[in-house]
This record gives sequence, structure tokens and C-alpha cells, in this order.
Amino acid sequence: MLDILIGAGHGMNSCISIASVGDTVFGNTLKVSRSVYSQADHGHEKLRSRLENPGYPPLAVFAGGTPTNPNILPRFRTGIFYYKPSIQIVTIKYFTYSNIYQTNMSWVKHVFNILTCPFVIAKIKYHPEIQSAKPLEQPQDFANRVGKLIAEKIEGEYTKYNFKDCLWFNGHDEYISQLSDEFKRDHHWRGNNIEWQEKCKLHNLDPQYSWPKDMFPELK
Repeated sequence: MLDILIGAGHGMNSCISIASVGDTVFGNTLKVSRSVYSQADHGHEKLRSRLENPGYPPLAVFAGGTPTNPNILPRFRTGIFYYKPSIQIVTIKYFTYSNIYQTNMSWVKHVFNILTCPFVIAKIKYHPEIQSAKPLEQPQDFANRVGKLIAEKIEGEYTKYNFKDCLWFNGHDEYISQLSDEFKRDHHWRGNNIEWQEKCKLHNLDPQYSWPKDMFPELK
């Protein structure tokens, strides 16, 4: 959400946003900006129509869904990459007192932190190079290539997990059916954040580290 607000103040007048944002206090603002709401049932047709119309302004796309932390990029979703548009990379780096990363808190807490944060300094950079799809490049491959380029520019890491994996781990049980196969294979055995802390406590381990499964004999 903060990405949208920061971007709108720096030239990103239109964006792709989840449909539920249209029901919030920011919904009318996004409608005026001619943004596009992402909806599973007919979002692709709306997006195709928008991209084929030269009269519309460029779209800002937050392909990772939402920031997870300052150095990690979740795997990009493929929606926009199916249409192989020309893409200009934009990076936003936050310097802030409060935790503004929505993946480890509720929406209410997230909005509260944004509204009550004493300061937010955002460094936004438009990178000059334009990325285009290669011949026969698949949408996910195109998305991954752009994601890795962004990770290089922020000196971060582009992962194989999606942002809903983060949300589920931090207590959003409604995303259990949307976990990535990679997360289920590599980390589902840990449980959610509370369960992981309990497992680590039994063995006097710091839950801030990704201890391997063989450190927990009861799971063998």
C-alpha cells in the first residue's frame, strides 16, 4: 500500500492493485488515476484492454505483491508478463522508524504503522534501461529475469517463494491453499511463525535462523 502512495507522488499515476483496495479509503483515488484492479475472474481481459490502448498512461506494477523486507524480493507473479510489455525498472528504498512491511502483521497493524510512523524517507530511482521479452521466453522466465535484475540493483535476493508464503508463515491462515510448491517442499515442516518458535524453544535454538530439519529429531 505504501508503495502505491509513494509511487503516485513521483510520477506513477496509474498502477495495478488488488481489487480489495478499491473498497478502502484509497479506492476513489485509484479510480481517478485510471488504475487497474487485479481480479482472478476477469482481471486479465481488463489488463489486456488497458495495455492495447495507447491513450492510457504507463502502469506501475508491483509484481512481487508487497515488500517483505528491505533485502528480499518474493517471486514475481506473471500477470503483466503474459503480454510482454516493455518494462522500466523502478526501485524504492525505505528509511523508516516503524515496521512498514505488511507480510509480518495484520492489515490493521500495517495501516496503523504507516499512519503513525514519525517519518518515512523513500529513495525512488528510475533505471534507464528498458527490459523486453526475449523470443520464445515464457512469462515466468521473463518475470524471474526482471526480478533478478531488480534484486541486483538493491543488493538483495530474488527468491523462489511468493509473498503469500510470508503471509501464511506470519499467521494469515487463509493463504494455506495458495502456498507455493517450493515453500511447501522446503519450509512447510516448520509450521507458522508461532509453531516455529515453539519448535526452536524445545531445543534452545534461536528462531531467527533457518535451522535444518535434522536439528529436530522428533520430525524425522
